[in-house]
Amino acid sequence: MIPAEILNRKGARNTASVPPAVLDLLNKGHIETANLCEWLVTDQLTLAETVFARHGWKKSIAPLHCRFAETQPATAPKKLELIGRFLAETFPAKAAAKETLSRLLGETSDIARSWGAHLVGAAPAFNLREKFRLIRPFAADTNMSVREIAWLALRGEVIAHLSESLAILPLSPPIPTRTSAASPANSPARAASGAPISRPSKMTPRPASACWNPCAPIPRNTSAIPSPTGSTTPRKPPPFS
Repeated sequence: MIPAEILNRKGARNTASVPPAVLDLLNKGHIETANLCEWLVTDQLTLAETVFARHGWKKSIAPLHCRFAETQPATAPKKLELIGRFLAETFPAKAAAKETLSRLLGETSDIARSWGAHLVGAAPAFNLREKFRLIRPFAADTNMSVREIAWLALRGEVIAHLSESLAILPLSPPIPTRTSAASPANSPARAASGAPISRPSKMTPRPASACWNPCAPIPRNTSAIPSPTGSTTPRKPPPFS
């Protein structure tokens, strides 16, 4: 069981202040990062070893070490992208990639889930429309860092295929209207009569139901990947059919 003081922590003020016990749990994938300092200090290669072993990908650990030695990623975002792309190369077929995504979404570690977002962005088997659908659970993740990586993972492809991307995305609701100063209520005749002039001070309200919510709840399956700690409710990754 993870102590309550660790689960309810606010996060260290700098990377050097992350407690060893917290860092150990982060590197084992038993807890999420609480802030940027923890996110930066997590040893992603050590975390990958743990996650890969848990899902039966032990044969990929040595090649991942070689990839790190060859490329020498210097920053946490670069390491994140490298592991995501490595997984996309390791599981190039659609069925294998979807199974990998489902497993990563079930991970407690937000960093491990972010690898899945980069896997979607780098997967050669999926077209742009499929990638938009597969990235959605990452864009709706409860952790802010995963939501940010979901956008970064597809940003390059969206820029390269902007027209197609805009055609795929649902149309946004109409822009709220304002009371125009040139409307009949503010005509010169009304002003000359001394009547008060309508001021465009407030936007016309719009019911929440009319807004498109890109992060609306998605269907989830009933099979949960067991939590490695047993201290929290297991995450339930959505099916990738």
